[in-house]
Amino acid sequence: MVIKFFLLFFLMFPVANSANWPKPSAENCDFYTKLESELHCKDEGVDYLSNYAPFYCEAFSTKSKVWKTPMKEWAQKTGLCLQEMLYEHRSNPDFNCKNLESIAFKTHTACYNGADLCQLKLKDIAEVLKVIKFKDFLVEFRYSHQEMIRLGRTCIGKWISE
Repeated sequence: MVIKFFLLFFLMFPVANSANWPKPSAENCDFYTKLESELHCKDEGVDYLSNYAPFYCEAFSTKSKVWKTPMKEWAQKTGLCLQEMLYEHRSNPDFNCKNLESIAFKTHTACYNGADLCQLKLKDIAEVLKVIKFKDFLVEFRYSHQEMIRLGRTCIGKWISE
């Protein structure tokens, strides 16, 4: 009976082999589509890997080709960090398509901060915000509003003291 239960469990909730996960890359945005091919999250109604992440990865990658150094470096560091943060969850037994979006969005603020968003000038931040669709900003804010508010306060404090 126990064996039947485990067999049924693994058939219903397939676990992706973490050894098959793609490696993060600063060179392109293939990580997300390759990871989607491995996890099949879109089949479960989660389109972060098939829609949201590739869209913004490509948008920021395109913009970083024309942005000046501080913004270009921020976009490149942030993009790689976002991939690496997801990659770090590959061996987490609790990681699945259902909680992927929450985990991914909660890493955004850490990546923005780690790439030193606050070192950008206010006009540069405005350029970054122009890339983000308002409805997507609201989704991200839902998942990580406390972290985003804290980061905003940190940046404002830095800009005021300059």
